[in-house]
Amino acid sequence: MSTRAYISSTDSNGTTTGVYHHWDGYPSGLGRTIYRAYQGHFRRDLDRMREYLLSHTWSSIVNADFSKTPGYVNRSDLVQGIGLRPQCYCHGDRSEPCSTINPADAIDSGCEWRYELRSDSHMAIYRAIRDVWYFVDDVRLNGPEPEPRWDRITYAKETV
Repeated sequence: MSTRAYISSTDSNGTTTGVYHHWDGYPSGLGRTIYRAYQGHFRRDLDRMREYLLSHTWSSIVNADFSKTPGYVNRSDLVQGIGLRPQCYCHGDRSEPCSTINPADAIDSGCEWRYELRSDSHMAIYRAIRDVWYFVDDVRLNGPEPEPRWDRITYAKETV
């Protein structure tokens, strides 16, 4: 069963847009992957990571090899270890147009988690409960050491 998520960013005008992510959207899946991709593959370049993540509609990037070209591969190929690249719906076997969505549409699409990439190199994590985004945690992408305890990021702290 999928845990849908929403990867978003807010521009200088205060408009939040983002993209859909279908599988493993909980913090110990997608949250950890975004954090580790920022630290590793994207070498702490938030603009580069934001541009990359927000230019695809994702099946899954969890545990993906970001050095590989993104594109959708049939899930049976994944079981055989072939499709370790980031899985997007806009390239590869699916080739659907990528489209951005706003926070309300993300909830309407069944997204349970939201990861907002902020310009201060923080990632705000939200959880959708009864059609409202609730703030859960604020993760500094540049630290802290050690890495956050992803399995403990579960409960909403306040509404936004």
